[in-house]
Formats: sequence, C-alpha cells, structure tokens
Amino acid sequence: MVISFFKNSRFLLVLAIPVSCLVFRAFSLYEPVFRPMDGAAPLYAILQDLIKDLPLIASVISVLAVIAGALLLNHLALEFEILNTVSYLPALMYVVLMSAFPEVTTLHPSALANIFLLLVLMKVTGSYRKNEAFSQFFDSGFLLGVSTLFYVPSLVFMPLVWIGLLIFRPFILREWIVGFVGFILPFILTGALFFLFSKLEPDMIDSIIPVFSTDFSSIVVSTPSILSFIILLFITILSFSKINRGAFFITLRARKNKGILFWTLFFGGMSAFLSGQISEAGFLFCTIPLSIIISNYFLAFRKNTWLELLFYSLSLSILANQAFILFKFQ
Repeated sequence: MVISFFKNSRFLLVLAIPVSCLVFRAFSLYEPVFRPMDGAAPLYAILQDLIKDLPLIASVISVLAVIAGALLLNHLALEFEILNTVSYLPALMYVVLMSAFPEVTTLHPSALANIFLLLVLMKVTGSYRKNEAFSQFFDSGFLLGVSTLFYVPSLVFMPLVWIGLLIFRPFILREWIVGFVGFILPFILTGALFFLFSKLEPDMIDSIIPVFSTDFSSIVVSTPSILSFIILLFITILSFSKINRGAFFITLRARKNKGILFWTLFFGGMSAFLSGQISEAGFLFCTIPLSIIISNYFLAFRKNTWLELLFYSLSLSILANQAFILFKFQ
C-alpha cells in the first residue's frame, strides 16, 4: 500500500517525505551518535568541529539533508521527463536507499555532497536547447567544487560536466573552459579564506587529494547490512530488466537524460574507490540514479502486490539493521 500511495501525484504527498525520513532515521534520532572523520575535506571539517559534541544536531542535519536531497531528486525526475508519470516515488526510494546501511544513518559528508550533485545534474540537463549555457556550466563546475570541499570523492564527477556538454550541447570551447573555471574557484576562495584566518595548513592539501583504492580486501560491509544489500541488489537487477519501459524513450530529451543518469551511476560507483577503505558510504552517490531506475520499474506495473512485498522486505531489513546496531552498543 505504500507503493500505491506514493505512485499518486497529490501535492500533499510532499509532506509524507519528511515523515518517511523520520521513520527510517528514528533509531539514529533516538540514540544519536556522531563519528568525526579523520582527514575530512576542509568545509566538512569545519562543520564537524562545530557539532562533534552535539550528536543530536548531527542526526538532525543528516535528516534535513536527506529530505532536501529527496525533494530535489523528485523535482529532477519530473522536470526532465525521466519518469512516465507524476509521482513522489523517487523521493521515497531516495530516503530508503540513503538509510539502507547503519554506517550512514548518522551525519555523513556524502549526504551533503549529494545535494550539490543533484543541483549539478539540474544545471547540466537544464542546458538542453539553450542558445548559450555559460552560466549553467559555470554553476555546475562551482557546485561540484563545493561538493568536493565537503566530500573528496565528489571529484570523480568532474568529467560528468563535460560529458553533459557532449550529450546536450554542440561543441563550444568557452563552455568547456567556463565549467573548469567554476570548478577551481571554490578551492581558490576557500584557500584565501583559510589564509586570512591563519587556518591554512599543509595537511589541508593532503585532505583534498584522493587516494585511489584497488584493494578489494579492504571492502567493509557491516554484517547486519548483508540482508539489505542482497534485497537491494535483487531489486536493482529487476529494475534494469525494465529499463527501456516508461518515459526513457518517449522524447529525445528523455533519452539524453537517460544517458546522464547512467554516467552518474558509473561515476558514483567509481567514487567508492577514492579512499583508503571501500565501505557502504562510498556508494551513496549511486542512490541518485538507482532511486530513479527503481522507481521507473515500480511505476511500470499496475498491480502492486509483488512490489509492496519487495518494498516491505527492504524496509524491514533496514529497520532491523538499525535496531540491531542500537541495542548492540547499549
């Protein structure tokens, strides 16, 4: 019944997204824990210094970031004709996937970086058929630079801006240059700000230089997450079996948006390797394309019994994971 409910296009459903997020983050709000990151990117390091002794505030910020990301994702999916019907299902799927693993139910920089990445995707896809798109690609590069200053693996998405140029635009060299200038500008401004306040340190540069990991023995997946991972993998495989249904091939714009979606999934997977340890959190960028792809699969069917069973299985496994983690450490 949850899937049927969110398939509708009623405006009041937007209010159900925060409620859904509170349900899936209830355990983290009940027993908040904040784990500061060593070698965090400069902007996230500032944030975690402010809230390191305020775990409840960290959990609240995480909830707000997920809600904002869910609403932005839903707007992206509807505004750019990625789905074949008006629905708040992508927002619900984003909330579920962003809560799928206990490691990231507290505040994690990827939740903040995802917001900037969604804004980048809106700018890139919004350049379609514009006479000039200098501002869109400058903004895209700038937002991606800010995202990297919160979460270094965002750096892997820089080629996405240029791929968007190839997909949506004729070749205009100035647009390519503008995108790169926009990307480096946040680093210059941040460096100048830290210099003015005497906070510029040598190890700050090291914090924004990613380490590409190919050591698959370093993959870390918590034991309680295995069931959720298996169910999610099963749903994802089913979703790809219906990828050509829905609105993906109705218009040229939708087909181009589909290309950007797959490139986002590819770079989202690559971002997991930009750290010394491959963990659940490293794949959170993949929640953006997967939320849309899974929603497209669910919207392709009129009968919802099978879909409801899949959704309930995933949801219950996620809540069970969080409960396990909570009571294990009490």
